[in-house]
Amino acid sequence: EFGEIDLGSGERLQLVGNAQGFKKGKRMVRSVEIDVLLLDLEMADGSGYQLLDFLRTHQPRCLAIVCTNQEDELYMRQAFDQGVAGYLLKNSWFGSFAQSVLQVANGGAALSPQLAKRLLQPHCFELAVSGDESRPAMSAMSEPLSLRETEILRMVAEGSTSLVIADRLQISQMTVN
Repeated sequence: EFGEIDLGSGERLQLVGNAQGFKKGKRMVRSVEIDVLLLDLEMADGSGYQLLDFLRTHQPRCLAIVCTNQEDELYMRQAFDQGVAGYLLKNSWFGSFAQSVLQVANGGAALSPQLAKRLLQPHCFELAVSGDESRPAMSAMSEPLSLRETEILRMVAEGSTSLVIADRLQISQMTVN
């Protein structure tokens, strides 16, 4: 499918393809130049992780946003480890997919507020392997967030858009992203 998504602010995104499933997704990645790819982790004929691997090989500059129902930290951790620029929950995203694509295309990240709130928890993404307490926990962040980053993340968790945050903090929207 081809078309354009009107963002209401005069900016436009061009939808260059739509593929249902892993095999069709691979064909699309091979045949169409993509700047930002939205994908689900669960596909009938493969996984989103496999498509991410394929994407990295065939279009290494393409950015990816996971859009899924999977809230489990293991899924998020694996997606982040594969370099995704966003992780959106289908049932809780407060903005639009077009807004998320623009944020990512402009150097930012896209994260559902519900997930951003989890990142504010003291031990975010620490994973204990059941029955094996001797294994170290994995941490999603290698260094702590600055006070400003924490403030911005808290505002995202409250549902504020990058434009609202930029206005409130009197910084550019690009800085927020």
